[in-house]
Amino acid sequence: MTAFLINLDRHPDRLAAAQTRLAQAGVHAERVAAVDGYALSPAERRAAVARFHALLARGRLYTPGQIGCALSHHAIYRRMIAENIPAVLVFEDDVLLTPAFPTSLAAAETLLDANRPQVFLFSDGTQQPLPRTDAAFARTTCGDCSEAYLITLPAARELLRVNSPMVVMLDSWTRFAARGHIELYRATPATATQDHAFQSVVPGYMRPSNGFLRFFWNLARLIEKPLDALWFRLTGR
Repeated sequence: MTAFLINLDRHPDRLAAAQTRLAQAGVHAERVAAVDGYALSPAERRAAVARFHALLARGRLYTPGQIGCALSHHAIYRRMIAENIPAVLVFEDDVLLTPAFPTSLAAAETLLDANRPQVFLFSDGTQQPLPRTDAAFARTTCGDCSEAYLITLPAARELLRVNSPMVVMLDSWTRFAARGHIELYRATPATATQDHAFQSVVPGYMRPSNGFLRFFWNLARLIEKPLDALWFRLTGR
């Protein structure tokens, strides 16, 4: 199966570590140069985010790192479309794999239907328990991790439609699944996680420094869900 490994040019150490781990799991992944959000101009960062919708959806500003992360994954989705790749494995360069990963991947492949908008998460960012299944995967509506996942072409098309320009974080799988954009599955137990020995290149949300804007952002967070739901009814995004 086609596999891609996202890596910033300034992190060759992370690339070497990830390539070694993937090779041990029997995975050969093509390196994809990550988008460095901090190298983008302010205009480029503004163009990458649907700012009004993002405010309705989350009431937050996105950091350059978060924008770059989303653009990096979206670039893979666009390549899938351009090259008509039915499904791909996507890894970030801080991924850690358990010895059970090959078995987990085989289980995902048995459930894979390249004609449906499917996403298979090998990690468990929510830490919420799932029922064990013989296939080692369970259908879910919860997930917020992106270090290791499998995505089909229909899912890639749909995620670009609803989240480019960026409205929510690229790994807002819970939101995407709840609205029927994707069919979400998660490994049980997880066979991938993040290597916390590496510092995250995607720091937390930005907070407005101006007092009035802080008040507005805090208010938006209180009513973000109904506003976002209304926008979804109006636009389908």
